[in-house]
Amino acid sequence: MTAVDAARHLTGVRLLVLEILSAGGSLTRDGILTAWEERRPDLSPAHRVRLPRMRDETLWRLVNLGWVAGEEEMIRLTGDGEHVLRAALGR
Repeated sequence: MTAVDAARHLTGVRLLVLEILSAGGSLTRDGILTAWEERRPDLSPAHRVRLPRMRDETLWRLVNLGWVAGEEEMIRLTGDGEHVLRAALGR
């Protein structure tokens, strides 16, 4: 995937999840949700109720893009995911 293709698929929410996995290593789905809430303490109660669905939809898309992978209960960044994250953050 080229940088242009990656940028086309990289939304703010997807970037957030990639950053969470980069900082936390392999995490469970619940671990991702906890980290998301910690990074966004200003979320409204209505938004917090929607987070599990948003997390699952985001992870589904990231798996399909090949940027994250699941091993049993743990989810981790792939090499492609690390590359996309570094490019997005200008590293």
